[in-house]
Amino acid sequence: MAATKRPAGINFDKILQSLKDDIHEMRHEYEDSSLPINDDNKHLHQFCDRMEFILKFGIKGWHFMNSLIDPPVNFRFFQLKTSIGRSRYFIRYCLVHQCLADIVQQCVDNASITNQFFQPESLLLSSKLTSNLLEGLYQLCDVPFDLPSTVHDLDVSWPTYARQGSAIWHPPSRTVSLSSLSSYTSQMVQSELADVQYSAGRLGI
Repeated sequence: MAATKRPAGINFDKILQSLKDDIHEMRHEYEDSSLPINDDNKHLHQFCDRMEFILKFGIKGWHFMNSLIDPPVNFRFFQLKTSIGRSRYFIRYCLVHQCLADIVQQCVDNASITNQFFQPESLLLSSKLTSNLLEGLYQLCDVPFDLPSTVHDLDVSWPTYARQGSAIWHPPSRTVSLSSLSSYTSQMVQSELADVQYSAGRLGI
């Protein structure tokens, strides 16, 4: 069954507050050390788990999120075999290039298009919740992240410690072609309710 209904007990307000707490801690650590946030950071681990849950809840296909970056994240993104792996790669890419808030803002500003790629219960279709989410995400725009692109199998799990990577992230443009989104027809990958409930369990909600 597709994730068209919010599982009982899901509290997006609680998730968002925890996400903002993670953001606050990462900003504080960066300001104290002047060093980029890397995979050793426990608050990054928590943030990524929560952000993955928020973005994938009700999504019909990660190709849509990829299309919001110009140029799209192609090579490594499509090497990954699962939608979960692609979601993780997408989040890391956006953190490194400090564009995660911009991408979410595009979804909010163009709800008629976003509505085609998310189920009605998605957080991204709630103006109240997305306002709270964006308030936190924009606090990360000037926080640098050092997250290698290819040294860990994101289809299996998130990285839990920092490693040296050889792959180069290609900088994106912050300009989004919205006209191309309206005709976007890539195959959609349906999220499963059981998968959402499993993720919720990991977050303790």
